[in-house]
Amino acid sequence: MCGGCGKFLYLTGTRRLRRIFLLVLPVFFGVGIVGFLLLRSIDGLNEYHEVKEAYEPNFLGFFLICAAIYLAVNLLSRFEIVGVVSPSEVDDEQAGSDP
Repeated sequence: MCGGCGKFLYLTGTRRLRRIFLLVLPVFFGVGIVGFLLLRSIDGLNEYHEVKEAYEPNFLGFFLICAAIYLAVNLLSRFEIVGVVSPSEVDDEQAGSDP
């Protein structure tokens, strides 16, 4: 229910699959790759493994990357398409639930 106007709202789900593949997945991988690239330059958030000759994030660095990915993907949920339920649909739903 909308707090301002009192109308019932619902998530339509239209273009959700397209939005996942064209927006969410690129942001997910982009933030992850940029996060790992940034961690290579910060000494306290990565470890250098001589055997692999590569930098890897430590626990704190990995936690920061996960938090950045989580925030970025959750901010994209604001692009969900919201619909307004018509009054007849509300009346039908209430009539069906009454004994």
